[in-house]
Amino acid sequence: MKKKIAISVITVLLIAGCAKKELLVPKQPVTEKEFLYMEEIYAYAKNSFSAGKFDESIEWYDRLDSDYPGNPYKAESLFIRGYISKDYRDDIMAAEKYFRELINKYPDSEFTNSAKFELEHLNDPDFIPEFEK
Repeated sequence: MKKKIAISVITVLLIAGCAKKELLVPKQPVTEKEFLYMEEIYAYAKNSFSAGKFDESIEWYDRLDSDYPGNPYKAESLFIRGYISKDYRDDIMAAEKYFRELINKYPDSEFTNSAKFELEHLNDPDFIPEFEK
């Protein structure tokens, strides 16, 4: 009787253990787009920007920052998202948020002065820099 109970307990534990393992196994293989290295995501973000696909570029920069929060492109990412928000989306509030975050978190970045310049002229739609006149 004790052997039957012990075997039953072991069988239940094995079945329960197997059931848990099945839940951890992905149902589908991970696609190439789901897992990318930091440099790949950065390249997609830059290429999208260069191709004029600004919404796609922001999506890639967002993903870069969410998948790799300590990435070395953070300041550039904030500047580009601010620039796109201002010049291509007319989303002044988002642009200001990105520029201010860049200035506050990365004061020594090569993008900080440009972010300050953009903030100074954020609400001046008719402003044309001297070099563009």
